[in-house]
Amino acid sequence: MLNWNTMKNIFKFILPAVILVFFSFAFLQADLVLAQAGGGTGGGGIPNPLTGIDSFEGLIYAIIDGIVIPIGFVIVVIAIIYTGFLFVMARGNSDKLQEAKNAFVWTAIGAVVLLGSWAIAYAIEGTVIQITDY
Repeated sequence: MLNWNTMKNIFKFILPAVILVFFSFAFLQADLVLAQAGGGTGGGGIPNPLTGIDSFEGLIYAIIDGIVIPIGFVIVVIAIIYTGFLFVMARGNSDKLQEAKNAFVWTAIGAVVLLGSWAIAYAIEGTVIQITDY
């Protein structure tokens, strides 16, 4: 029978390793697809995500849109799965249920902040583009 401390150790040590392996395979697969299409390195390496960036604004856009938002959404999904696990492990204990509810509320707030910041950034970008077109 797995107890709470064992599950915490699994989440603490094994889950990051699984995520790292997943992203490694995802980048290798993307590189192989690019190699078949005529681009990429073709040698199994990770393609340079910063090619074609010639300004500071482009760099910030690439970092936010290509790194922060996708990783943030993955973290939100993992946090939702973790809070579901907390609800299951509470087994009717009111203190643990309150802890699980708090974790879910903060996960939802984090997801709303992430999605809201992304939407606000695109709204500001669209406004600036409309203003500069005149």
